[in-house]
Amino acid sequence: MKPLIPCLATALALAGCNEGGAPTTPSFLPVGEPSLGATPACRSVSGALTLISEGSDGTQFFFDFEVHGDLEGTLRDAIVVDSPTASLPSVVHVSGSGRFTITGSTIPELIGRVLVTTVNGIGVRLTSANLGHAFQHTVVEGARRGKIVQQEPVPDSFPYHGEICP
Repeated sequence: MKPLIPCLATALALAGCNEGGAPTTPSFLPVGEPSLGATPACRSVSGALTLISEGSDGTQFFFDFEVHGDLEGTLRDAIVVDSPTASLPSVVHVSGSGRFTITGSTIPELIGRVLVTTVNGIGVRLTSANLGHAFQHTVVEGARRGKIVQQEPVPDSFPYHGEICP
């Protein structure tokens, strides 16, 4: 067991001496094998959603958007709105699902995919004609993971930002 301790000490000392920028990929990996660092990283995304249409079947509300920015394509949200309560008369809670159909992206791995999401959020009635909101989309299919937040609306345009891990 004694020879192992000097070997470990030497390896640890050498690991801390990489000031010259030498590659840190272990030399025991076969040539051509990807290292852990070669897996697709999570990336930030942002842009805007432009409302195309909206409707309801009496139980759910449907919203169709064009998606612009780091993600390009379409989004269809189907949400259920829980009515305000006496204790929170100007707040509504929403839940449902979304489908981002990606036709272009700054993340090439996402092009051609459909990101299926769960949607949760709140809406706050600011005035009789204005409802501010924040909806969070959590990716459940189409990517390893991700979250996208739709923010306060600008007339017919809804900013989004988040992170996707292809």
